[in-house]
Amino acid sequence: MARRHDALVPLSHDHQQALALAFRLHHPAPPGPVTPTTPASTAASRRAETLAFFRDHLVRHFAIEEDVLFPVLRSCYAPGTEERTLIEDLCIEHRRMSEARDAIASAIAEDDLG
Repeated sequence: MARRHDALVPLSHDHQQALALAFRLHHPAPPGPVTPTTPASTAASRRAETLAFFRDHLVRHFAIEEDVLFPVLRSCYAPGTEERTLIEDLCIEHRRMSEARDAIASAIAEDDLG
């Protein structure tokens, strides 16, 4: 099996961290007693963690994929192939996640005003 190129390692790490965040969001209670190092999960803390992860990782991640990786991959596959469809689906998913981020940020702003 081919080893991934070193340039892809940071993207892979972002994917792993995103999966860990998704797990924490899906299972919000800490597995053990609440302590200073394992605080209780609240809606506010989950929103803040999601927005911070998006800001710190996904903005750059999406830009690298869409501006560098996906164009190279598009050049390798003909339009209408399963691979090209997958690339376009990934771009759509990026937009959906960005819209969800914006909705979370708007909800926080409304809470702050209200």
